[in-house]
Amino acid sequence: KNPGKTQKLVVGDHTGLVQSFGMKKGDVAHVFKASMEHAVSRIELGGTLDERDKIFVAGGQTVKAWSRKGREFLKFNTNLSEDITSMH
Repeated sequence: KNPGKTQKLVVGDHTGLVQSFGMKKGDVAHVFKASMEHAVSRIELGGTLDERDKIFVAGGQTVKAWSRKGREFLKFNTNLSEDITSMH
């Protein structure tokens, strides 16, 4: 790993809040904050094998996706009767 590169962390909670943080040289910075209508049940990273820079989040029957900078580029509701518990 490159020691000068920013490490990023994405977290979601039961209130539907999704937050991204970046850490470089011990300093933590808030990258973006977004919300879901339901509690976050799953977070997955997507993109190319070299660069996993897309964030996919499931909550209830909804899937949303953001870029690493926080721009939402996908949102859809499934026709499932149960909440989403996993994504592949």
